Amino acid sequence: MAHIVIIGAGIGGVPCAYELRKRLAPEHRVTLIGTSPFFEFTPSNPWIAVGWRKPAKTRVELCGPLRTKGIAWWSDPVTMIDAAERFGDGVVGILLTGMGNDGKAGMLAIKAGGGHTIAESEETAEIFGMPREAIHAGAVNQVLPLASIATALLTRARTSFS
Repeated sequence: MAHIVIIGAGIGGVPCAYELRKRLAPEHRVTLIGTSPFFEFTPSNPWIAVGWRKPAKTRVELCGPLRTKGIAWWSDPVTMIDAAERFGDGVVGILLTGMGNDGKAGMLAIKAGGGHTIAESEETAEIFGMPREAIHAGAVNQVLPLASIATALLTRARTSFS
């Protein structure tokens, strides 16, 4: 049985969790981790600032909808990743859309430990900053569009956990 943990409950992580849960067999677990109990539609922030929207109208609570789809939810910031050290070549790290270089160090550790790393391609990433940084650092084994990541992960899960 595989346990897939997706770190980041934003514009990349939420759809990825739904897609994986839909396509993985029931014995595999999917967990999504985010820093807030809500998905917040950030482009609406200016509307809030000028009084055109209330914050409650620009966010969606995550726990309930995820639970109904069989996805576990943690609302805590991730401060350390030790999966590479604990599980070595059994780890698959996936880095999706986002700004900055978050994820680069974790992806480097996973790859150095013999794990496999996948970054979302520029063609589908809403914001290509995080994947670009990991790719340029040599931390990525595969670069794939979002729709192909689930297939790649399923292939690895089926061959590794069957």
